[in-house]
Amino acid sequence: MSDQPIKIVIVGHSQAEADEVERLMRQAGLVFTTKRVQSINAFIEALDTFGPDVVLLECKIDIFDELSAIQRVRQKSAYLPVILITSALGDEAAVELIKAGANDYILKEDLERLPAAIRRALIEAQTVLAKRQAEEALRLSEERYRSLVVAISQIVWTTDANGQIIEDLPAWRSFTGQTTEQMKGNGWLAALHPDDRGRIASAWSAAVSARTLFEVEYRLRRHDGEYRNVSVRGVPVIEKDSTVREWVGVCSDVTERKRHEDQLAAANARIVEVLHEQAIRDPLTGLFNRQYLDETLEREIRRSQRIRAPLAVVMLDIDHFKIFNDTYGHAAGDEVLKTLGKILRDTVRASDVACRYGGEEFVVVLLDADLAAAIPSVERICGEINRRRCVYRAQPLPAIKVSAGIAQYPVHGTSVEALLSAADEAMYAAKKAGRDRIEIASAHLAPTS
Repeated sequence: MSDQPIKIVIVGHSQAEADEVERLMRQAGLVFTTKRVQSINAFIEALDTFGPDVVLLECKIDIFDELSAIQRVRQKSAYLPVILITSALGDEAAVELIKAGANDYILKEDLERLPAAIRRALIEAQTVLAKRQAEEALRLSEERYRSLVVAISQIVWTTDANGQIIEDLPAWRSFTGQTTEQMKGNGWLAALHPDDRGRIASAWSAAVSARTLFEVEYRLRRHDGEYRNVSVRGVPVIEKDSTVREWVGVCSDVTERKRHEDQLAAANARIVEVLHEQAIRDPLTGLFNRQYLDETLEREIRRSQRIRAPLAVVMLDIDHFKIFNDTYGHAAGDEVLKTLGKILRDTVRASDVACRYGGEEFVVVLLDADLAAAIPSVERICGEINRRRCVYRAQPLPAIKVSAGIAQYPVHGTSVEALLSAADEAMYAAKKAGRDRIEIASAHLAPTS
């Protein structure tokens, strides 16, 4: 998913239900804008003008026929996700609507699943679209490739039984610019890319000796100096007495096909990269998520144990965060979270790990740092947070202040759970002591074994 807000059309829900949907999505860290529609005409207009990324469709309501609504969406786009929300949809009806083009359905009693369903539907849509685009590019390249094969199918070559060119090959001369004398014997190898000549000469000698199929690809210099990728296939012509009379083969230019195959491979690699990033990043702040924290902290603890090095875990919590939401709105609260995320990305070392732990809590793992090194680092981070002003709708918001707790491996714990718990206890001690301060974990929090 991109950094742009997800555009969501909410169809048929009451204002209270729409508010609850938005609350759940915001709580899950989704960044979005919504448009609520209550009529079929408004729905059609929203599809055309709002350009949604997701449609949330309430089922079993009088103003809509959900099947017709899904068909409208599919006429507009084959990839736009449609998620049904219902309290009265049976399995049989759900299957029919899924067959008609819906991507998923959520029961109103299980609405907490909705943010995950939206993320999954968006990823699936992006993946399918990217693959379709890559496949279409490959299809077009294959059509062009077939045209090229027809156009250069005259590059048919023959040699004697020993694999030596002894006759004129007009198509080869036309393509490579070699003269008849230059190509004869093994002279044709001079038209190959210098890096390919040794490999192809060895493969050709082996095929001639074994009287087996010769099938290779190499780069062939065209008469204008450009190297083209060619696919070469040659077979021995065997007489009745099992002797080889001659070799015949054909060269086909596969440059365009190979180029688009490389593009398809790059597109697939990019899909994998994007999916991996989405799996480990918090979409609102751009920081790593809790899943990545758990995996990384476990690995770094093992490394610290192996090399006998310390590390510090810092738990940060925004003080009085509820005031931002209640006074300025949840969108302003999101802006505060994004600002704090950017501060952490800008201030922590490249070797350290900054994560959004959940809600307004953040965790920073400081590698190879004991308390003496961690304390000034955390003071610097907290000072930068205090200095930075968050602006929402051209209005400066109050200064962001945080309470922080620090725990060190192995003094305060030797496991992920113990270190996070120690840092969390220290952070709450900072809250109780007046907030906007840093506290160190108590040694008694460390496990005894």
